[in-house]
Amino acid sequence: MKEELARKIAELADVLRETDEYKRLLAAREEVGKREAAKLMLEDIQRKQAALQKAAAEGKDVKEQEEAFRSSVTVANYNPYVRELMEAELVFADLFFRVETVLAQALAKEPTPGKSSRLWVPGQGSSNP
Repeated sequence: MKEELARKIAELADVLRETDEYKRLLAAREEVGKREAAKLMLEDIQRKQAALQKAAAEGKDVKEQEEAFRSSVTVANYNPYVRELMEAELVFADLFFRVETVLAQALAKEPTPGKSSRLWVPGQGSSNP
């Protein structure tokens, strides 16, 4: 990876770390980490999710595993610390998705006149005239 690109990525990461969404996520993780019951609930959800994904990838019937996973998530939602963490993760994921969307839109724009881009964009043929 080019040094300039790595530097810009690090800058973006610094900006993301300063957002309310990221700070909320860190605070929620910390709160869950302080509480054994919340940690156990979260670990159970993660274990069931991993097993469900593995079984689905293997083409197995996952109806029972889906139900067990949903049940665990429902129970965990009654724990305010786990619920806050799950909500904070969703909010941060939404922010991250919006950043990706803006980046994709910026990449799709025509290069400014006088600058030639070597970027290949699907549907626009070769970028090397």
